[in-house]
Amino acid sequence: MPPARRTRRVHRTRRVRRLSRARRLSASARTLRGVSSRSSPPAVRPPERIAIGELTLERWRHRDAEQLTRAAAASREHLRRWMAWASHSDLATHRRFLADSDEGWRRGARFEYAIRDRDAQLLGGVGLMERIGPGGLELGYWVHAEHTRRGVASRAAAALTEAALALRAITHVEVHHDEANVASGAVPARLGFRKLGVWPVLAQAPADSGREVRWRIDARDFPASEASALLERSRAVVYPGTGGIVRRYDEDFRP
Repeated sequence: MPPARRTRRVHRTRRVRRLSRARRLSASARTLRGVSSRSSPPAVRPPERIAIGELTLERWRHRDAEQLTRAAAASREHLRRWMAWASHSDLATHRRFLADSDEGWRRGARFEYAIRDRDAQLLGGVGLMERIGPGGLELGYWVHAEHTRRGVASRAAAALTEAALALRAITHVEVHHDEANVASGAVPARLGFRKLGVWPVLAQAPADSGREVRWRIDARDFPASEASALLERSRAVVYPGTGGIVRRYDEDFRP
């Protein structure tokens, strides 16, 4: 072999070895930092617990039946106008709901949560349901009568939308509500969902108009949405006992 060709091959071999060593060192550094050298695949279920500022979303458990029954009873007149289940809710009803919710979670068809404050007080419920076709999840929510107009529904909806759009094969989230339920419609409007239109449906609750409004947000639009901005602000809150200043954003999102 001519000397010049042999020299080029030696240099090329050394470069390959240096690149290989650099990659191994980079992978080792990522491992030491607790980061996999390969990105993790998207999840098929959202986390069982999601924190947003002073609020926490926690997957419903069977032990929540009595607390849920008390909250529903205290909010019956507030909820029954728009939610048929609120008119006939008792402990047995809520135990069945929790059993169905647990089964739906295992099947990957329903992901339902209690909304709690820092003291574990039940403020309401929020959930995702697989009933709007491939690639989508429907988002629903309700708030205890004593905790409305404090941003509870908006923050919970924003957090669960973010979690939904991180799931494998989920490309969009929708909110459906009766046209007369203005308070419910204010949530997706303020979070940056786009209005798809109004559809005639069968009225199910006493105040229903029989006209359903549908809203949608796509995964590609979420990062620039007000929902994403709200989560950033909520996660920046500093609470008592941490040596910082408490900042609240309830005035920004009333629903």
